Amino acid sequence: MTILIEVLSTMWQVIWGLLSGMGKAVFDNLPALLELKKIMGYFTPLGLIALYIGVPTIVVSIAYKLIKKFLRSR
Repeated sequence: MTILIEVLSTMWQVIWGLLSGMGKAVFDNLPALLELKKIMGYFTPLGLIALYIGVPTIVVSIAYKLIKKFLRSR
């Protein structure tokens, strides 16, 4: 019985170390991950157009919706 408890204790230490290490890595790199998410937002068709023109993405999105609405009403 002592061996079983020792094995389970060792397995718990390994699993806890793995999970805490992964959590610490994500927490430490959170600013970089958020920056990557922002950059990946530019890889939509409208985002690339906005990046090429040099305006914020929201400007191109609003212009696209206005043009789409204008063409539908005709």
